[in-house]
Amino acid sequence: MITQAKWIVFLFPLALHLLWIVFIPNEPISDPYIYHTSAVSIAAGHGYIDDLGKPAGRWAPGYPFYIAFFYWLFKPSYSVAFAANFISTIFLVAGVYAFTSRLYNKNVAWIASLLTALWPSFILYNTVIASDILFSALLIWALYFAWIALQEKNLFIATFSGILFGFATLTRQQALVMPLVLFVMEWVQKKSIGKSLLFFLGISVIMLIICLPWTIRNEKVFGHYSLVSINFGDALWYGNHSKEVTKPFVDPKLSLYENNERLGHEAIRYILDNPGTYFLNCLKRIYVTLNSESIAVDWNKIGIKRALGSGAILPLTVVTNGAWFLLLIGVVWSLLTKIFQKQDWILITIIILLSIPFILILGEERYHIYLIPYLLILATRK
Repeated sequence: MITQAKWIVFLFPLALHLLWIVFIPNEPISDPYIYHTSAVSIAAGHGYIDDLGKPAGRWAPGYPFYIAFFYWLFKPSYSVAFAANFISTIFLVAGVYAFTSRLYNKNVAWIASLLTALWPSFILYNTVIASDILFSALLIWALYFAWIALQEKNLFIATFSGILFGFATLTRQQALVMPLVLFVMEWVQKKSIGKSLLFFLGISVIMLIICLPWTIRNEKVFGHYSLVSINFGDALWYGNHSKEVTKPFVDPKLSLYENNERLGHEAIRYILDNPGTYFLNCLKRIYVTLNSESIAVDWNKIGIKRALGSGAILPLTVVTNGAWFLLLIGVVWSLLTKIFQKQDWILITIIILLSIPFILILGEERYHIYLIPYLLILATRK
């Protein structure tokens, strides 16, 4: 009876998610709009193209194809995309529960998953056509099955984990490094590191096989092999360039791949010429990424103003930022006051690996969204 009552509590956050979707008639702008137009094109059978009608390759294809499936199944509309996001959120919450149950216990898992369901930005993200929640859901389930595969030495489960890591990589390329967590998982279980190397190699190969068709597609479309997305040089330049140049020069004579390579070389040259500045920029990127959490409100401004009025922007921003800073305080408090456990290293490793891109390449507020489930687990552990 108590167990049933605990699960009934989840009806409240789920209702909040649905109420937000129904009553906030948001419209995509900026990146979300490009995701929407790409998904519409895929659903119509025209392939993965950008908002200008050109073959897309700058961003990973996983999320547009995910949304396109629902557009094909029903019809292209913002509400369909929001419903697809809601499904991703449910899988993320369930993933937090499953992963935390394995890592600690069911009581910690219940609290962490409930807080995930109640997280303000996750509620607002339902009406943002962006890849963040889908990526987070795929990643935590990939990690969950990797943990089980190591515990039980089960090759079938390891294969499934590799498939999920592959789909996560097709959604956001930073998932490529996440199988490194397997070594920490094996160390925590006090088992052979050699066996974890075999599982790491196997899962990594499967992950790359999942990405292979898209890699071949990129070669056919752009004339060069690129595993998933063609944006590393572009992102590296935005995070590391002379402040005298505010916008990158894009040579219309060059392909997307060639422009990306050129910008990457310029960024690397800047880093090598200014190592001290690069180090300071890395520190600044940590601050830029962690100093606020208002992107979900910003991307929902059209819907918020339409449904609630402009006066609701500030209170919602206070709520999302307040939750974020309370979480950071909670994590610090947990680390200082609770006994450190070996499995805590798994969470810390995940957080470090997810932080590498925004520390070394490009910092933006939205890039800490992937850390939130693991920070919530770390803050609520016993």
